[in-house]
Amino acid sequence: ATTPEENCATMHTNSKGHNQGTKKLLLVGGGHGHIQVIKSLNSQTRPSNLQITLVDVQSEASYSGMVPGCVAKLYDLEQVQINLGAIAKWAGIDYICGRMVGVETADGEDDNVQNLAIVEVGSCETTNREATLRILKIPYDVMSLDIGSA
Repeated sequence: ATTPEENCATMHTNSKGHNQGTKKLLLVGGGHGHIQVIKSLNSQTRPSNLQITLVDVQSEASYSGMVPGCVAKLYDLEQVQINLGAIAKWAGIDYICGRMVGVETADGEDDNVQNLAIVEVGSCETTNREATLRILKIPYDVMSLDIGSA
């Protein structure tokens, strides 16, 4: 059996092969807006040259429209939660449960230099400061932020 931290730190990879014409969309945060993007750009509807990666520090996101009903005890917590790994798998996109900690941007002078998101993996849903952390550098062409409020 794996711990919740190990489950969360797992990268679910569903992308097809890469080529020169592939565009990389990085969605940071599993907010309501990005859930709609994922649903719209699932594996059946998105262009074949578009690779999508979702990064979020949590494995689940609350559907904001149902939170008031949860507070009023009309819904259970499980009913308002969206499992990000499951929706990513359904949509055929990559999912990384991790914390984005930085960005390296291409300067435009060298075509071989990519924009990179720096993601700390192993920090998901844990307060254990001694947890083993890994750093991933995720290339992207376009980044969208939907991290909600805290």
